[in-house]
Amino acid sequence: MANGNKMAEKAFNEFKKRLNKIKWNYSAGMAGGKRVIHTGVQGDDVPMELHIVFDHERELTLLFSQLPVALPKDKIIEGAVAIAMVNHHILQGCFDLDADQGTVTFRLIDDWTGGVSDGEVCENMLGMACQTIDRYNDKLIAFAEDKMTRDELFAFVRGN
Repeated sequence: MANGNKMAEKAFNEFKKRLNKIKWNYSAGMAGGKRVIHTGVQGDDVPMELHIVFDHERELTLLFSQLPVALPKDKIIEGAVAIAMVNHHILQGCFDLDADQGTVTFRLIDDWTGGVSDGEVCENMLGMACQTIDRYNDKLIAFAEDKMTRDELFAFVRGN
């Protein structure tokens, strides 16, 4: 665990160093015994809150962003199928559905098995997460709010 703590600290510092270099606003600190960074960005249509956790126990960096809407109970099954389709089409990361709550969260992980990532990997994680979330969040939200039909959502996913 001591090695995990050192790696978490190094990954945390590398991430902050890169965020500072690209002049990205964020807050950093500790939560639940783990180093964390909270930030956000305005997408094309929906703002994205990003949370980055440096998990010393599992030796990984976890970036996640919960969509600002939950699927209603009657859309959970269709939503699960749509999210599976989305996950099939994205390069890195995945959307997770909490079937009990209906919440949808994007998750991207970088493990430290080969050593802690440098600033370039950190910047790539941010870019990939923002691009992927922005591509799909408004469609998933529209589906959850009955502004897009299942067939329209499926067609969009197939086309991307």
